[in-house]
Amino acid sequence: MTTEISAAPTGGGQALIPTHAIVLYDEARQSVYARRSSAVFATVHGMTVVDGVPQLGAGAAVAREGLMALFSGLDPQRNEMAKLTSTRALTQGAQWMVWYSPASIRRVWFNASDVGQKSAEVPLPPLLFAVSPLGWHVFAMRTGRRPGASTRLYQAPFYNVWKDGKLCVGSTPKPQGAARWDPAAWEKAFFESNFTHSNVHGEPLVHYRGGAAAFWKALLRGKKFQTFPKEVLVERKLTVGQLLAQINGSLRHGA
Repeated sequence: MTTEISAAPTGGGQALIPTHAIVLYDEARQSVYARRSSAVFATVHGMTVVDGVPQLGAGAAVAREGLMALFSGLDPQRNEMAKLTSTRALTQGAQWMVWYSPASIRRVWFNASDVGQKSAEVPLPPLLFAVSPLGWHVFAMRTGRRPGASTRLYQAPFYNVWKDGKLCVGSTPKPQGAARWDPAAWEKAFFESNFTHSNVHGEPLVHYRGGAAAFWKALLRGKKFQTFPKEVLVERKLTVGQLLAQINGSLRHGA
């Protein structure tokens, strides 16, 4: 069987070549109003283009596995991968967002046994945030420039952050709806939560005499540091590019 169909569509201004078509079948019914919206059988057909007109070739029954593989491959979210962009949001897709925050002065809140119940505006280093199937992460940086793939990442000096940069979220509400794609909404949720305890064990959260508690007490007092002392940051042997590779791995494997 050979049947003419409509001309090839275009995508992004470039002609697309039809290679296969799927035909759906339903049971024959006397009245057109009795037809169902679902199909009971399907065939897949190879296609050729004759004199610029796509034509349908002979078909073969479609297996469930073949259909699943086809639609999985066409899923736009599955085909998306994290790549760097030119805005403060370094990369953003249907399942992830990675962005950076320049060095700033922000208010933080502590309710920790070793620091006490305290709040103050303090200088902070440049930060990199990531929200993805891997979770909610934050890292520190030493550079004030917009980060690139080779930019080194450091342990975020905050309480409630694990060694791998993942946040211990607790009861912190995550942005929902349109706010889910707003970096400022995530930063607000992060900085307005209470820092309660260090999640880094067996090694320093910061390189500072007396440890993390002494460092934060000094920072909260606001007399010793006018800007954040980047020398206290602990390197994590991770770059922005390597972080994106981890995110892409989770996207490929559905983590």
